[in-house]
Order: sequence, then structure tokens, then C-alpha cells
Amino acid sequence: MSRRDFWARHVKQWRKSGLIARDYAASVGINPLTLRYMKCVLKKQASERALVLAPRPASMPMVEVVSTGQTDGRFELQFLDGMRLRVPPSFEADALRRLLGVLGGAA
Repeated sequence: MSRRDFWARHVKQWRKSGLIARDYAASVGINPLTLRYMKCVLKKQASERALVLAPRPASMPMVEVVSTGQTDGRFELQFLDGMRLRVPPSFEADALRRLLGVLGGAA
């Protein structure tokens, strides 16, 4: 059994037991501080795994508009993968829409 499996099993059993960490840990001979710590670690890992595996919901933007500090109408799009697209003050909206569709895989 891996270390992760060991702690995942104990965290699950602890939660089902209804006991506080100190009491559960004493009953099975483990450190209560480590039990609580591993609960947090496993929860964080599960959250990160869910973010990686979950498809992007249609309502979630693929880009974020980033302020460039310019007042001349320029703006910048920050994609979730880190790529940036700088858009000049004058641009054709339909062309930008098509480009975003291609970049988002929707074209």
C-alpha cells in the first residue's frame, strides 16, 4: 500500500467515524497532526485533479481581458494557457470573433 493510499484510507475512516482527529488517531495509533495535514493534502490533490480532468464549461471564459494601462483603446486577452493576444485600438470585430473561435477550438 502506498503512503497516499494509507492516508486516504485513514482520512476516509476518520470522517466516517465521527470522531475528532485526536481520538481517531489514538484509536489506530497514528499522529493526529499528520492525519489533519494529510486530509488537507488529499483534498487539495483532488481539487487539482478535478480542474485538470474537467472540461471547460461553456460559461467559463477561455480568456481574461487584462488592463494594459493604456488609454488609447488597446487591450490584451490573457488565455487560460498563458498565451496573450494584444488587440490594437482599431480592429474588425468579426475577424477577432473568428480568431477567438479558432483559438478556442470552436471554429
